[in-house]
Amino acid sequence: MTARGPRDRRRVLSTLATAGLTSAVAGCLGGGGGDGGDGSTPSRGTTADQTETTDGGDPATTSGGTGTSGVGGSVTADVSLTVRSSRSNIDQFQTFQTTFEALELVQADGTVVRRDVTTTDVDLTSLGAGGSVDLFQTSLPAGEYTEARLYLPIQNATLTNGDDPEFERTVPASREIRNGDPIELQSGSTVDFGLTIALLRIAGDGPWTYTLGWGIQ
Repeated sequence: MTARGPRDRRRVLSTLATAGLTSAVAGCLGGGGGDGGDGSTPSRGTTADQTETTDGGDPATTSGGTGTSGVGGSVTADVSLTVRSSRSNIDQFQTFQTTFEALELVQADGTVVRRDVTTTDVDLTSLGAGGSVDLFQTSLPAGEYTEARLYLPIQNATLTNGDDPEFERTVPASREIRNGDPIELQSGSTVDFGLTIALLRIAGDGPWTYTLGWGIQ
């Protein structure tokens, strides 16, 4: 695992646009979508600006390894995880230790592509706002993608005041692309695939949860 600070970060995920936040921790860079929110507080009982988990169900799944599914070739993707540089709320935590377990991407036809060949411990407080870590390199089927699901369970977290925070809807954390075009991966290309996370409280004073951006550069 190679951590990078905000100044020396090798890849800048500069193509984030905005999109409605409908599920926990997702969003998109580049071809349509946002970074999982603008730091606003989600409300209980809403679909926009609220994080929520998915059940992970899918009509078809390709999992593990670096194999591809379907036709149309494959894409080489360097996957990284970044703490959002502004309004990430990571400064509210004295410790925040997680473990990356899996990434699922949903294709336009509903096929779920899962990558869980590596397990990586990630200390978000050590990364800090804007900090980034490389997770793995993989091969993905070319095509259009509409949702990302991140499996990043929390191992240990303590607020700066010493309290133990409560969490909801963090595993899996996911987001669909809404009101935008799917992200397209073109066969034969090599892309930087970025996941960008932040933390916020549900309804302003409720449990903590993730927000996520995702996409390519």
